Amino acid sequence: GDLVGAGYEVVFYDQAGCGRSERRISYRNYTIASSADDADQLRLQLQLGRVHLFGHSYGGALALEAAIRHPRSWRSLVVSSGYASMRSLWRSRRRRVSQLSPANKRAWLEFERTGVMTRTSIRAAEEFRRRFTERTENRVFEVLMTSQHSNRRILEAMGYSAPRLFYDGFQTGTMAGWDVTKEIPRIRIPTLITTGEHDHITPDCAREIHRAIPDSQLFIARGRGHQLFFEDRDRY
Repeated sequence: GDLVGAGYEVVFYDQAGCGRSERRISYRNYTIASSADDADQLRLQLQLGRVHLFGHSYGGALALEAAIRHPRSWRSLVVSSGYASMRSLWRSRRRRVSQLSPANKRAWLEFERTGVMTRTSIRAAEEFRRRFTERTENRVFEVLMTSQHSNRRILEAMGYSAPRLFYDGFQTGTMAGWDVTKEIPRIRIPTLITTGEHDHITPDCAREIHRAIPDSQLFIARGRGHQLFFEDRDRY
């Protein structure tokens, strides 16, 4: 709504199998490359021409993939709390887990080892959310809706299902080994990279992208986390 008021036409789409889109029979071949191609096909089907591309979190990684695969489709690129490799994402997660309070860190590591959710691991997850993900007083409606319409089968197919995503460094699923750090220097459209100082996808990930993309701009918001556009909406 904020961008519409500024005169932009906004297209917010559910990826195949996500949100309210049609569910697939199998997600065995669900890859970030195919999702990037879907985004470009949507652009073509809606006859949008060259558009400004925005991606947040995994969407930021997906936006990088789309910019590489379809370089003539986009007018500009915004990577919000994104990452350029699974290695960088894993390092970020490990760093944030290490910064939990001692008791919650022990509970989190036990959850990683066993996969059993307990009251103590729930408290650890809540500290992680409050400090590094949603640094807002109340849960944001849009975030709750996203959680309710998520597709766990896709998360499992891509290797994002907890607790393994923290424990084994994303060594399973279709995202295992994904890394575009050598390809992103080819991105030549105006690019903005944003992140929060306390983001669970740490500012190191944003700096890595910024250094690699020529003439890109980097914005790190002090005191903010992963949901920067909700935590500091007017400024964003």
